[in-house]
Amino acid sequence: MNPFRVIDSADFYISNHRTFACTDCHSPDYEEFPHDGSLRMEPKYTCMDCYEDDENFAEFRFEDIVNDFENSVHAERHGEVFTCWMCHKPHSYRTDARTSESVVNTVAYSNGICLTCHAYMDMYQYLSDDENPIILSSHDWPPKKEGHFAKVRCIECHSSNSLLMASLYNFQSIEQQG
Repeated sequence: MNPFRVIDSADFYISNHRTFACTDCHSPDYEEFPHDGSLRMEPKYTCMDCYEDDENFAEFRFEDIVNDFENSVHAERHGEVFTCWMCHKPHSYRTDARTSESVVNTVAYSNGICLTCHAYMDMYQYLSDDENPIILSSHDWPPKKEGHFAKVRCIECHSSNSLLMASLYNFQSIEQQG
């Protein structure tokens, strides 16, 4: 079964959307459970469908996130097929994880989203025919790479507006150049 279609009820009941009924986001056909398989083809909402220009959610900067996404390799390679929900599962997403006072917990949650696909070839193949880059070898430049993954969010370097653009580190040292 496609893991993108599995809903973990424990995750749902601690998510931001835990108070929603299925029909708050889906058609009335979703009142029946289990849902008919043909409903998977129903158009899906995006974050902006609900939160665009909503001052109650301004702190989350959805407009900036959409702009970053539109300039990302995901949008460039996959176009409209790749949506918010490919990474941020609507049935389990938690914004409180982004605002946690624990940096380690925030980084772990954020990086976990990226690593769901980028660390596992079976998940990566649902989205791409490309060879999945080996994350550890492409991140062999930090002096303490284990600490790097625990203390730095992937998006700090891998987003279009980052001061720490990953492409700046994609070079060989003089010693490695031979």
